[in-house]
Amino acid sequence: MDFKLLLVIILLTPISVFSQKYVDKADEAFNASAYTKAIDLYKSAYSKLGEEPVLKARITFNIGFCYRKLDKMDHAELWFGKSAELHYPDPIVYLYWADAMRINEKFDDAIKQYKKYNSFVKNDERYENGIKSCSISKKWMEKPTRYKIVNNAYLNSENSDFSPAFSNDKNTEIIFSSSRQGTTGTLIHEGSGQPFSDLFKSSKNDKGEWSQPQLLENTINTEVEEGSPNLSSDFNLLYFTRCEFSTRKASYCKIFGTFKDGGSWSKPEHIKLLDNKKDTFMLAHPAISPDRLRLYFVSDMPGGQGGYDIWYCERATTDDVWNAPVNAGTVINTKGNEMFPYVRQDGTLYFSSDGHHGMGGLDIFRVNKDTKGKDQLVNLMYPINSTADDYGITFETGSERGFFSSNRKGSKGLDDIWQFSLPPLKFSVTGSIKSENNDKPIPGAKVKLIGNDGSSKEVISDAQGNYKLDLNPSTNYIVMSTIKGYLNGKGKITTDGLEENKDFKLDIYMTNIDIPVEVQNILYDVGRWDLRPESIVSLEKLVEILNDNPSITIELSSHTDYRLGGRVSNQDLSQNRAQAVVDFLIIKGIDGRRLVPKGYGDSKPKTVDKKTTNMYPFMKEGQVLDRTYIETLPADQREMAHQVNRRTEFKVLSSNFSK
Repeated sequence: MDFKLLLVIILLTPISVFSQKYVDKADEAFNASAYTKAIDLYKSAYSKLGEEPVLKARITFNIGFCYRKLDKMDHAELWFGKSAELHYPDPIVYLYWADAMRINEKFDDAIKQYKKYNSFVKNDERYENGIKSCSISKKWMEKPTRYKIVNNAYLNSENSDFSPAFSNDKNTEIIFSSSRQGTTGTLIHEGSGQPFSDLFKSSKNDKGEWSQPQLLENTINTEVEEGSPNLSSDFNLLYFTRCEFSTRKASYCKIFGTFKDGGSWSKPEHIKLLDNKKDTFMLAHPAISPDRLRLYFVSDMPGGQGGYDIWYCERATTDDVWNAPVNAGTVINTKGNEMFPYVRQDGTLYFSSDGHHGMGGLDIFRVNKDTKGKDQLVNLMYPINSTADDYGITFETGSERGFFSSNRKGSKGLDDIWQFSLPPLKFSVTGSIKSENNDKPIPGAKVKLIGNDGSSKEVISDAQGNYKLDLNPSTNYIVMSTIKGYLNGKGKITTDGLEENKDFKLDIYMTNIDIPVEVQNILYDVGRWDLRPESIVSLEKLVEILNDNPSITIELSSHTDYRLGGRVSNQDLSQNRAQAVVDFLIIKGIDGRRLVPKGYGDSKPKTVDKKTTNMYPFMKEGQVLDRTYIETLPADQREMAHQVNRRTEFKVLSSNFSK
């Protein structure tokens, strides 16, 4: 049915006097934002209604809206669904129903209702934001960050507990806001149905257990609402929000400050941040910078971007008065709400927002600086953020641990304090030390790990040649292996830039100094001894071997196949080729006294080893590739055998060279 037509029908439909009598009181409470009271009254009226679908649609919508305002989204989803089934005339019901489903992590169902809302209302950014939030939430929840979170049962009650702040440098005392039973005043907030919040404190014992929260001094807590504590870097100044109320409804909030006086807090004083005689705008959620020269806060004063914005005041010294408020700007503030700022000890600003793209509700953001010093926002993602409201973060001094507030699933009350921690990254490298000649393990080798962070560790390979070493984050490593009778082995590995735990596998091959080693891919044109460009990579590797083993001298030998070399003999050709390699190494800084060039022509045909057999299976290990054998091979295999014979090798002559 067309919504406009249905709305006309509703306006023309008479409502029975009997039903209206029960609805009026509920409407009165609803319009006064007394949501808890309104829910009870609406439910009572609903149970007394007969077949009045039009009125039932409005009542169920209003009940859903009350639960939405109270952040009880499981109930909100139920009642918005009922209202939609009763054809509530405003398509906003589908948006709110989708929001509740999204917060309840029913992303596919939420997307369906967002799309239904969009079929009636075009170009609404709330639709686009809802779809994006569903997509982001699914993605982040499938691959969460490394943060670990847990509900802190010691601090939480059945009411709201939120905005924690550490109150000493040992991270063993905390001050937070709570509307639990036992607050100073007797008034009940009709919107939430809870007492007005006060500031409570708790301390942690040696077992890590938090004490039963106690009220701060009555100089701070009053019959009205106190909350959102924030302390200076020396923990001697406490800032907080105090909200005055008229007829049990908030009228305005101010920022107050108090200081440590003989172990107790002094009588709070109003922190004057505006020039006008009376603050007519909300000023709340103070956050002082470590140097105490900038005070962040939240306000709905004119000049912002919309909703609640983050502002700040500055002063030249701690003895000066605060300058005029400055809006934190469009990188931070949006048309939505930006609240609960917090400045970490290193000066990094954190805050919560429902205006930036994220998982929905209030997400916690961090403000980073790019290379040019400009602000860049970073969403802390899941599990710090959730589909519910997440806010009021605080960090332990010098640690990636702390608390934040959330009304997510698993909360004990409406809002709870959750603890978070970032486990250290864990990296390790395991592998085997093996002989390059026969791939056999080398036990007893010393394996040394050298990091560019100055760290150094070493182990001895076991009977199977295996080793294991732990690695540090953000570090480049060289892994060196040494043992008598072998050239030093080396490998490289890095943990730089890695943000997830990882176990590396690195086998290191060592060369037996008693066996000649072929230098692979040393190439020449037919009948010439000039090195081709493709040979450079292999020769660079040989340079590295000589630098890693500075005490060895080597014979650099070149071999040809038995076919004639043309204008020069195979002997001369091989000698010239060996000399070409030596010349290259000298250019690369290798001392010429460590290098002996030797050309063997075709006098030393290759004896097939395991590595050669792996490359050419028709050659059997131990076979000598002499003329007699090669002449028995088919033409294509014969050419392969000639190629194997045309090789460059080195062997260690001594290991006691010194300059």
